Amino acid sequence: MTNPWSDPNDAAFFEIKKYAPTEDRPGALVLIAVNEYLPSFTTAQGTAPAVRAEVAVIDGPKAGDRYPDAMFFGKRIVPQLRNSVGSTVLGRIGFGEKKAGQNAPYQLDKATADDAAKASGYVKANRD
Repeated sequence: MTNPWSDPNDAAFFEIKKYAPTEDRPGALVLIAVNEYLPSFTTAQGTAPAVRAEVAVIDGPKAGDRYPDAMFFGKRIVPQLRNSVGSTVLGRIGFGEKKAGQNAPYQLDKATADDAAKASGYVKANRD
């Protein structure tokens, strides 16, 4: 007998810090398909704006990683993405200005022409 239901997806949790720049490498180049802006999303840390998106990692040590349902939080990266619902954003994960007593916020740095060429190659090779 075949079950009428599906098994849960093995979707991994997107942790932006795994893709952030380090002393020896730049942040990962990512394609982000922005699906939804949530102005008031509740987590264990409280309520904050968030963005739900699909993420494809184009380069770096984890190139090829894909996240069909990633969540973005943060005072810098959420405003960068919130007006792009229904669009795809290309950028490199980086850090914004650090304020006294706080960690530097994650942000998307503008992609270069070489980054755009890499992303185009990725898209051509990975059309679903």
